[in-house]
Amino acid sequence: MGTFIMSTQPDIAHAWAAALAADASLNTWCQDTFNKPLSVFLATLDGQSVEWGRSDCPYIAILPAGSRTGTSEREHEFDFLLHLAIEMDGYVEGVPWKEPKGFSLLEKEFAVRVLEALASTDFAPDGIAAESYPPAANYFEQVMAITVLVPFTIGGPAVRTIG
Repeated sequence: MGTFIMSTQPDIAHAWAAALAADASLNTWCQDTFNKPLSVFLATLDGQSVEWGRSDCPYIAILPAGSRTGTSEREHEFDFLLHLAIEMDGYVEGVPWKEPKGFSLLEKEFAVRVLEALASTDFAPDGIAAESYPPAANYFEQVMAITVLVPFTIGGPAVRTIG
């Protein structure tokens, strides 16, 4: 057949979901820290109610947010939103102020471990912007806007030969 298929948003989402689910360090940390396994969701921005929530913490939802691709492009650009959330009761000990445990845990540990897992794939993030939301009753959330750039090279890692 001799045709080729460029990398697609589903390829990246599947690679990320597999990496997150298989990352021993991340999953051990989640089990040790929250006494629960990590939940990973693939979803779309279709305006419907989400399938994940507080009871699924700790969780990561991978949401494709757009792409710019084509054979005339030197790089293909894929945009994603990652929704991260944890639930953590209690306060940090050993500091002279009152700080909820989840306040720093989300950004300094959970998000960093997630990004390390994504960086281990063929589709490492190229651009990242994050927005955290005010915590609500020990429920901490962050949304990351992530861009992935994949070079367009015939026969290279950005394409698969079929047939």
